[in-house]
Amino acid sequence: MKQPERDQSGKVIPHDHPELFSDDMLIRRISPYHLTREGNGQRVSSKAFHPSSAAGEGMSVDIKKLIIQDGKTPRDIIATTGAFIGAVEFPVAVVRNEGLLAGWDPLEDNPYHGQVWGKKPPDQFTKGKQKKILAASKWTEGLSIPGVLLPFDSASS
Repeated sequence: MKQPERDQSGKVIPHDHPELFSDDMLIRRISPYHLTREGNGQRVSSKAFHPSSAAGEGMSVDIKKLIIQDGKTPRDIIATTGAFIGAVEFPVAVVRNEGLLAGWDPLEDNPYHGQVWGKKPPDQFTKGKQKKILAASKWTEGLSIPGVLLPFDSASS
């Protein structure tokens, strides 16, 4: 993929990457903080789809096709110990349909890293947009969390 533009400080400028297609999948890592109680169990909450609180930052994701092109699986690169205990994925089309941007933001320790940004603050990640991304999400193979449901799921884990 073509390297994204960076500002003078070296940060990737929010963009909608032309080499990310509508059916490409974005992976969002899930931490215990992203879970909420429901009945006798837990489910992934829409708060899992909130951007970073740092100015100009979006919501961190991993770009599945870059992982696959490198001959790896998401399970190979996403640790499920420490801060993250699982991962979900959703198509690029979902964020674009919500007026958000999906771009590649490679990091030194994670060349598969991307971000989802709002086009203009403050219209970034409204609760409604977060819920729509969650509704379109499915567990990433090998990274589901036992006993935790996705909304609209009745038997996932």
